[in-house]
Amino acid sequence: MSRRLLKSPDGQEIRERIVPARRGFAGEAAGFARAASTPAGLSRLRLDDVERTVEAAFLRVALRGFGDRPGSVCLVVGARPGEVEVQVRDRGETLEFPFPPERKTCPDEMPEDEASYAREGEENVLTLRFRNRP
Repeated sequence: MSRRLLKSPDGQEIRERIVPARRGFAGEAAGFARAASTPAGLSRLRLDDVERTVEAAFLRVALRGFGDRPGSVCLVVGARPGEVEVQVRDRGETLEFPFPPERKTCPDEMPEDEASYAREGEENVLTLRFRNRP
């Protein structure tokens, strides 16, 4: 499992980790996303949302995108004050997510504020955005 810490030109802290696409690594993926989101200063409840949502996305990719085939998931977390962006990137099968790919705003029952999915070449890219809520 590799790790990187980067800084964007605007000072956003970006952390990256590659995790095996296996059910047993879901907790590690979710814990990494939560820890990497901490610099954004989100509330504890929003960090819980980040953790649960990333765990669910990771499991969907691991179980449906790869099944029994070997593979990995790259998690990229960008944190700036009050906002977190998580990308879940993989080269598994193309997946359907519970919202149309063109939809940018999630239904009220979804814990993330925005979500988008794209197939970039051979890679699936699910982007989740979380902001502090009043």
